[in-house]
Amino acid sequence: MPSNAMQTLRPEITSDPDHSISAAQLILRFRELYRLSLSVHKDYNALYKDYLETGLKLLGMKIGIASRIENNVYTIRSVAPDNSGFSEGDQFALGDTYCSWVVEEERAIAIDAVGNDPDRCQHPVYQNAKLETYLAAPIWVEQQIYGTLNFTDTEIHTRTFCEEDVELVELMALGIGQVIERDLLDQRRQIATQKMNENIELFESAFKYASNGMALVATDGHWLRVNQALLDIVGYTEDELLALDFQAITHPEDLNKDLNLLQDMLDGKRSSYQMEKRYFHANGAIVWVQLSVSMVTHENGSPRYFISQINDISSQKKAMEELFRKRNELEIANRKLKELAIRDGLTKVHNRRSFDERLQHEFTQCYRSLQPLCLLLIDIDHFKEYNDNYGHPEGDQALKLVARTLVTELRAGDLVARFGGEEFAVILPCTNVEGGSLLAERIRIAIELIDCTKRALRVSIGVACFDANLQQNNINTVEQMIACADNGLYQAKGAGRNLVKVGTA
Repeated sequence: MPSNAMQTLRPEITSDPDHSISAAQLILRFRELYRLSLSVHKDYNALYKDYLETGLKLLGMKIGIASRIENNVYTIRSVAPDNSGFSEGDQFALGDTYCSWVVEEERAIAIDAVGNDPDRCQHPVYQNAKLETYLAAPIWVEQQIYGTLNFTDTEIHTRTFCEEDVELVELMALGIGQVIERDLLDQRRQIATQKMNENIELFESAFKYASNGMALVATDGHWLRVNQALLDIVGYTEDELLALDFQAITHPEDLNKDLNLLQDMLDGKRSSYQMEKRYFHANGAIVWVQLSVSMVTHENGSPRYFISQINDISSQKKAMEELFRKRNELEIANRKLKELAIRDGLTKVHNRRSFDERLQHEFTQCYRSLQPLCLLLIDIDHFKEYNDNYGHPEGDQALKLVARTLVTELRAGDLVARFGGEEFAVILPCTNVEGGSLLAERIRIAIELIDCTKRALRVSIGVACFDANLQQNNINTVEQMIACADNGLYQAKGAGRNLVKVGTA
């Protein structure tokens, strides 16, 4: 209600003492207003009737109407007396009623004789109903005009309206507005309370019957409330768990992370967090859980308590561990199979298939990068005679000793393979013919020094080198390189064996 509404009067309202009401009438009005303020009415209809009948009695007028105004539609909510010619529920366009003046000016209106006003006597109400006298005030509800309380008469009022008359109607309209406003507030409060109770009931049901563990936890870590699902997860009774804090049943390796995340929430750095952690079951077993935590605050934003949701993931963890174990076993088995596929069964060095793939790869790389590549072909001298004299088991042992010596003498990036029978091949990336020849000679000497109980082992070695930087390089394919090394091996054997020779392409 505007602050100046009760102070603003129409110019025709007089404050002349000759037109004022008597002291006895004022006392009567105060008594009636006081009675109205204390009365408890069973419904709005009874409220309106009481105010209307009281107003008619105090003002000496014939018709009283309480209206509701919405969207420029004027609806009669109550009328007194019943035979006034108007009925509850009647509707009019607001502009077709005197009350449009009240709404336009947002204050009380008092008119002694509408017919004497050349402008207002043209109003449809006057033309149709000849209502001469009009006294009305707006009913304010929540700073808006809710409707009007108005009194009217077909006869000119016996005396000019005074300030006390206007104040009476304004106070009565104010009383009605306060009752309506209070009821609206009560209705909203009831709706809010009902929703709150429904939410509490929903929360209680969700908390109690949730399949996952739920808990309210104090900011110091003590359990405030826990549901049955959580008790089933950790194996404690409710009284036992409420006597503890979550720190007491948390695995030490997970505690610091949990506490740090909680502190971040208390410091306002995060609103929630999730983590996997371990609890100690009441029987001492470890229980893996998925923990989700959020924080409830007071109205001023200070922490109140935490809401925790706890899901038992022990079975998933066990299944994952089993899956990882089987995957590791499979990876180990695959590595073994891969090794078996590229290794010679007797000597454990690379087999011919692996050699062919690696030589092709290294040849292509060196061809593109203009780096040299050496190949050694190694044959054990008189190995057939060794087998015939000492038997195949001793021959196999000799092959193993030679293979082991080759692996020992080579660099990390080199490759040794069993080329076939008593022959071995060595791939030497980024090695020129001089380097390859020196390494071949070192290998020859190392094999000659092998401690063999039957007789000394000796080898012949052929060397081939691909070097794109040499003008006389005649090797352009892997096949040519193998043929060149084989040529060197042939030369070494022809020159008396136990020698190193560089082949020609």
